Amino acid sequence: MAKSENQKLKTLYVAKYFLENSDENYPVTAGDITDYLQNECGIKSERCAIYRDIAALRDVFGMDIYGGQGGKYRLLSRQFEFDDLRLLAECVHAAKFISASKAKELVSTIAEFCSSYQAEELHREVFLCDRVKTTRKDILLIIGIIQAAMSTRENGKPKTPQKISFKYLKYTIQDKNTQVERRKGAAYKVSPYAPSDCTANGWGYSFPP
Repeated sequence: MAKSENQKLKTLYVAKYFLENSDENYPVTAGDITDYLQNECGIKSERCAIYRDIAALRDVFGMDIYGGQGGKYRLLSRQFEFDDLRLLAECVHAAKFISASKAKELVSTIAEFCSSYQAEELHREVFLCDRVKTTRKDILLIIGIIQAAMSTRENGKPKTPQKISFKYLKYTIQDKNTQVERRKGAAYKVSPYAPSDCTANGWGYSFPP
């Protein structure tokens, strides 16, 4: 991207710097932002222009930037609170049906919604005693297939929900890392459905005779 085009995007780069490098515990200064624009983006800027950018981000675009006293600014809030993101990360790590590699990938995606300092906390290993994780890497694809079978519309048109067939697996007391098939490998066939008056317990399943 040419330097002149970068210059036009200066305010967006300032916003990007706040999102990646500041939170309630980590302030940044106009000097930090000036150095970032110069070194990372090839944009020359005076500090007074940075102050105008910060004012625009705060007053026009609603970014919760606090400060100015002592030349320090903090981004106090985001689209998601950090405690909410940490809870999501812990749920991903704890879920047995998500493989370890997929869990790391999902936590990396979650970490994009917080600062780099908070992201480090999310990436720390969550301690769970005797945690068992699936080795399947296509679990989210399987979930998508089930959702598609439950759907009553496809490409904007009405669609009849489909039955799905699957096998139940279980862990044994003798070997908690290896799964065995239930019912001697016989397949289950069910009609998953989403009741129109969805209650608190969510989805239901209809087992045909």
